[in-house]
Amino acid sequence: MAFVFGNEMEYVHHLCIVLELVVVYIQTWILLRCF
Repeated sequence: MAFVFGNEMEYVHHLCIVLELVVVYIQTWILLRCF
């Protein structure tokens, strides 16, 4: 059970990193479009 939970936490952590990268990418794109 702990093993599955650990993998789940790792997956969520990875997902958060990907989401952060996407947000930064979108913000940069918007800034480039505005200027």
